[in-house]
Amino acid sequence: MNTRAKAFLFSVLVATALVGISGTASARYRNRYDREVGFLTLDAQFNYGIWIGDGDVNPYGPAIGVRAGVTLDPGLYLGADFDYFWGEERSAGPVSGRVNIYDVMGEVGYDFWLHRAGVLRPKIGLGVGVVRGQGCLSAGAVGGCASDSRSGFAIAPGAQYLHYFGNAFLTVEARYQTVSIEGTDPDAVVLGIGLGVAL
Repeated sequence: MNTRAKAFLFSVLVATALVGISGTASARYRNRYDREVGFLTLDAQFNYGIWIGDGDVNPYGPAIGVRAGVTLDPGLYLGADFDYFWGEERSAGPVSGRVNIYDVMGEVGYDFWLHRAGVLRPKIGLGVGVVRGQGCLSAGAVGGCASDSRSGFAIAPGAQYLHYFGNAFLTVEARYQTVSIEGTDPDAVVLGIGLGVAL
């Protein structure tokens, strides 16, 4: 079993365990304001992608992410997510290069109210990831840069925890993410922390 398959299996097992543990959460907290329709959440977070794929250059690294979604009664979450990873730059003599990733995904999850202020949200993101690479050569009067980008199907199973302070909340997240492109698929464990608001 390759590294990517092991990481994916580990993520699925963790998410399943979290769902099982949180299944005992009190149902009366599933709808934050006892609304019939549900409520909207918006948040922004700082992410970091820990590269677990093949190769020496990390196309993930630090990132900024934004997401919006709605939680429907009794707890179904539907949302959208955008992440921009800055990646990594490498240079060797006159040659330098940078690789990074950004993605747009739809998310489906379920909100389990662990207590009055805390929500555990197992979820999966599905969408498109774009891998961009740029290489430059600077050797005296000869030089220049070339770039290329490839897109592919992105999948990101994981879990998010939201801790409410009134309508605002602090969020932490962990997920496994991969983008299916020609050649080596870029895989990472992505950790994030951020702030948001419920409307």
